[in-house]
Amino acid sequence: DINNAGQIAGYSYVGSVGQTHAFLYENGTMKDIGIFIGTGGSWAQAINETGQVAIYTNNGTYVYQNGGVRAIPGEHFLPAGMNDGGQMAGTLLTLGSAAFYNGTTVIDLAPLLPNIHSLATGVNNAWQVIGVSYGSSGNDYQAFRYGAGAVQALTVPGSIQSYATSINNAGDVVGSIQNTDQTWWGFLYRGGQMT
Repeated sequence: DINNAGQIAGYSYVGSVGQTHAFLYENGTMKDIGIFIGTGGSWAQAINETGQVAIYTNNGTYVYQNGGVRAIPGEHFLPAGMNDGGQMAGTLLTLGSAAFYNGTTVIDLAPLLPNIHSLATGVNNAWQVIGVSYGSSGNDYQAFRYGAGAVQALTVPGSIQSYATSINNAGDVVGSIQNTDQTWWGFLYRGGQMT
């Protein structure tokens, strides 16, 4: 991931055993954030405009900034995006459910019925989360936007499935939809309208 200051967060394979280490690249230097005791590896998943890095390990999720690391609550929360306030969107891997970390608590965002799974793909500074719900077949995606405690389906009449990929701070959502003729098209959700 990359922010507007050009800081890059990711992970690399280190040593002969190929252990993963999260890294932060800035000012021409790659800093090895390393692993955390007992985790076996670390993966930087997102970076925000303040330079906070969301890191996933098999023992939990952490936030790295300016050399310091803090754990966030919840088990097996895989971040997909982080806003400038440090709130995160991601997936609770043990439940197969999208989730939102509001700064203190990880909130489970139940899938849209009749789907049984969901994953989050992004979050904005207004604490709005986007993602998709899906069923066991894996080809029945339904885009959603979460905000103010409610999950809203993002649909286009006549479409088979939809997938939300990005949201801006105004709440505009972009993604893709599949029509009944099996073709895929991009969509923009803005002001309550899908185009």
